[in-house]
Amino acid sequence: MKKFLLIVALGAMSALNGYAQDKTLSQSKADAFSAKAGTLIEKEYINVGKFKTVEVQVMVLKDLTASTKTSAIRFLTTVGTGNNSSIKGGAVDADELDVLIKSLKQIQSSILNSSRTNYTEVSFKSRSGFETGCYYRTDKKAWAAFIKLSKIDPNSMVLMTSDELGQMLTVLEQAKTKLV
Repeated sequence: MKKFLLIVALGAMSALNGYAQDKTLSQSKADAFSAKAGTLIEKEYINVGKFKTVEVQVMVLKDLTASTKTSAIRFLTTVGTGNNSSIKGGAVDADELDVLIKSLKQIQSSILNSSRTNYTEVSFKSRSGFETGCYYRTDKKAWAAFIKLSKIDPNSMVLMTSDELGQMLTVLEQAKTKLV
């Protein structure tokens, strides 16, 4: 019985340790910067533009104690109406933006114009869990583009047309010029 309890306790500790490591690995640089203890952090939000229902901002984080700063792209959308509405958000670190833009351009120029015989997904994922991409529906013989602001919130997904994907690219190009 003691062996059984020891094995269960060790298993639980291993599982918790694995969860803690996974959570650390998925933290964005902006999240880590703003979570620093013992510092005075200023957060400035610069509005860049909007596509579909998603607002895009540049988030500038300043450590006023150490005189350092970083930035990220922040995405916000409102889900629901009235008292049942909530704001969903996601972020992409500044050093991930070029790869995101390149991925979206590739999706727009070559993937959305192709067809598949099976259900297929193509996606870009950021450190923070933001995801964008497209999926091919064989029943409609068409691609659908999407963004998912949070990997743990299924209600944070926004579907887009190819035109709206183009608008997203335009807004991200504008945001790139405002990064620090």
